[in-house]
Amino acid sequence: MTLFIILYLLLSGFVFLKMAQNFYEQNKNNNERNELDRTSTEAILLTSSLGLLAFVIPFYRVSTSIPTIILSLLLLWYSHKYVKLEELKTMLSKYYKSYCILLLAYFLIIFLHTVVFQGDYSKLSLALLPVVYFFSFLLIVERIPHAFHWLAQCFITGSALFIPFILGVGILRFNELSWDSFFYTHLLDPIQANPIIHAFYFNTALILTSYYLSKSEDYWKKIYYGILLFVFILMIILLGSKIGYIAAFSSMFFLGFFKLSKVLYKLSFVFLLTISLYLIFTQVPYINKRILGFKWQINQHELISLDHRLPRSVIWPEAVSLIKERPLKGYGFGRGFEILSTRYQAIGYTKGIENRFNAHNQFLESTLQLGIFGILWWTITLSYLIALAIKKRDPWLASFLFIAIAYLSVESLLESQMGTVGFSFFLAYFLFNALSKQSTSNKI
Repeated sequence: MTLFIILYLLLSGFVFLKMAQNFYEQNKNNNERNELDRTSTEAILLTSSLGLLAFVIPFYRVSTSIPTIILSLLLLWYSHKYVKLEELKTMLSKYYKSYCILLLAYFLIIFLHTVVFQGDYSKLSLALLPVVYFFSFLLIVERIPHAFHWLAQCFITGSALFIPFILGVGILRFNELSWDSFFYTHLLDPIQANPIIHAFYFNTALILTSYYLSKSEDYWKKIYYGILLFVFILMIILLGSKIGYIAAFSSMFFLGFFKLSKVLYKLSFVFLLTISLYLIFTQVPYINKRILGFKWQINQHELISLDHRLPRSVIWPEAVSLIKERPLKGYGFGRGFEILSTRYQAIGYTKGIENRFNAHNQFLESTLQLGIFGILWWTITLSYLIALAIKKRDPWLASFLFIAIAYLSVESLLESQMGTVGFSFFLAYFLFNALSKQSTSNKI
């Protein structure tokens, strides 16, 4: 297995290098043709780090650490060398000044809260990631607008390459786990990943692929993106995340209905999607088993032990009870599990202690840790982003916000590196993508 992983990672690295080379050549030609800002060449380094990050997001949580560190250092260097304070103020007034203020307020609240209420200093770096990604995209949106096409392709390609990689590992583990090696937690055990967060990645890949499918004018590229859509949906099915199923169906319904112009096409699409969903849920044994198990846990809730109940049905009431005890100041940033574990011990919830369950809801998690400031920040920020998507009539940002809010409601996304990177990176991407001046129609 080790040899397979090394060879596959080398192959993936080679693919990324070829993509980076093509991007560099394209940028070089654009510089010669359009005489762009002299800082564009240096900005390529910044963009390359973003591309590497996008490419490796699906593979392994540690793999995002190196490009993020490089990106942070390049951001400091590039800002110090090329960006003047007045220019930064101009860019901020032009691009999402309100959101930037909200991000900085988020980090400042967390930092002060950590100092005053003895939070977990080791998690402060996670809170800084949304700021790093926002300013990285801010600096390239005008200098290298065509980078957004390349960044999306990096993530789509990385997601596509991840599938044969993880299925290959499953084949190597088949003798040990049989068919279980291809489903849910067993599928991602070798890379120590969370199937719910990976389903979030592939739901994001669905949005991006749908975008290119709708924009492409080339017949064969439409087929290519159509195949990718099908493959990504299959991967979401294997990951076994119930919220992943709901998000995939909802986003495909929303985007398909929105993008199809004729009424007959809309009705046909809705009919085929509904039939497909019904057949998948009733005829695929693995999914049917998951759904029946979910129904059984709900119906037998009062009759079964705590460890056999739906985890969120146990965790959420305990989190709410803790919040009621300290609604204003909370218990300290990064101390969610530490505080919840005291309640798990009190009620005898062994499963919660062994699996280190956090609140499994980012809104509850933030309120538990930061008090009223946590839920206020989320309320203001999400209201701003939803209003922005409506104002700009951007279905792609709207679709991403929908799946992001769905996942934030059932998972503490920002309590892990995997969730924070995925949420922060792609929120910044979808915010700035609509502003990139370069038309992608001639590139897709």
